[in-house]
Amino acid sequence: MDSATPQLIDDICSPDPRRVSLALQAAAPLREALAPTLLARLAEAAARPADFVSSDGGPGIVFLHYLAAAWRETGAHPLLCAQLRLPGEQSYNLLGDFTTADARVVLADTWPGDLRAIESLALDERADPYSRGAAFNAATLLTVRGVLPRADTLAFFERIAAAPFDADNENDVTAATGLVSSVVDFRAWELRGTVATLFQRDLVDGGWVGQEEEVLAELEPGTSFEPDAELFPPPITDAWATVRHWAFFDELKPGRGKLSARQLRREAARPKPAPADTASWREPRPYLARPKVGRNDPCPCGSGKKYKKCHGA
Repeated sequence: MDSATPQLIDDICSPDPRRVSLALQAAAPLREALAPTLLARLAEAAARPADFVSSDGGPGIVFLHYLAAAWRETGAHPLLCAQLRLPGEQSYNLLGDFTTADARVVLADTWPGDLRAIESLALDERADPYSRGAAFNAATLLTVRGVLPRADTLAFFERIAAAPFDADNENDVTAATGLVSSVVDFRAWELRGTVATLFQRDLVDGGWVGQEEEVLAELEPGTSFEPDAELFPPPITDAWATVRHWAFFDELKPGRGKLSARQLRREAARPKPAPADTASWREPRPYLARPKVGRNDPCPCGSGKKYKKCHGA
């Protein structure tokens, strides 16, 4: 093996977009040589996430997951689940928006054939609720792809719904709402009663998925299911092709942010606005951000009720 080959893994984690771009493309055909190093790096990140959080705004280890997906590297599946299960802000600090963007796709692409790791993530009350949502969505994606029987996904959802969710715990409510969202996207009408029970337990944020009547109307018995390509994307086959549109790589795109000669001529010909009247100018008022109100905080209206029982209902 070329002694420089493992360096590609470091380059993929680099804050330099050009190095990442070249390394992802060079690594694509080198699975046999690079997979052990890739898996070792992902394992280290799960064990010591603080050491792998990018201090310069770069994606860190995230692109390794896309490469693992393109390779169908099943050894990466439990490592991603372990990273998604990191408590508090650790998972988001490590993975960023990848959690809600493509984690579900990578979980499906690297799936080893059983739901144990995904189910452990889905049931982990310490995990970020959006990480748990990636597990819900990965299960439906596997069924849409025809590799997991629908009955298995329905049973999986039933087990998650039976978890001891607490209506006074905002993370539990977010996770339960995410579960209902996945059920609706999947048109799992067989779980209509389960969804109704979650609403009755005050575990569903109707502002996110809709009120109970609206949701149950989408789960009428026998409802047909037509997979939406945006909700259920195809497998990743080329890591670089999947991520090349990211803003992280914008500086590599020629002409990005520059006006064409035609646009410059149009701008020059555009009539100039009249000078502004400054006689009535006033000092602008500072913007005051609205304070965030938790579901269990007192409602700001002064009713004395919890926000979730008043204006947050």
